[in-house]
Amino acid sequence: MTNEIAIDAVRLDAETRNHLLTLKRRTGIANWNVLARWAFCVSLQDDAPLRKRQEKGLGAIEMTWRTFAGDAEDTYLALTAEYLRTTGLEITREAVSTALRGHVARGAARLAGNRAMKSITHFISTGTG
Repeated sequence: MTNEIAIDAVRLDAETRNHLLTLKRRTGIANWNVLARWAFCVSLQDDAPLRKRQEKGLGAIEMTWRTFAGDAEDTYLALTAEYLRTTGLEITREAVSTALRGHVARGAARLAGNRAMKSITHFISTGTG
């Protein structure tokens, strides 16, 4: 099943890019993938289902799945598939891609919205901004 739902690339929209840029400036973390992983995990902590979003400028940030997930590819894929399963959604490649983008977007918005976060130390110590 993993090969059936594995995605090739993570494409984030312009709004998410802006949130991640804010986080880059505040924390000094230079790599999109690190920030996107944190954002994904922050969003997963929220039990509320993802809201449908209007994605504008999709592809403003693009990275391979391997770059996003690193050595934890199976873990990120399983977490995303479990989210889909628990929300009653079909587990397809498109659904995985959409849910992943949604979680990164929601988490990035929450992290960037915390104006108290001014450093990588605060970012790491709180995990949720």
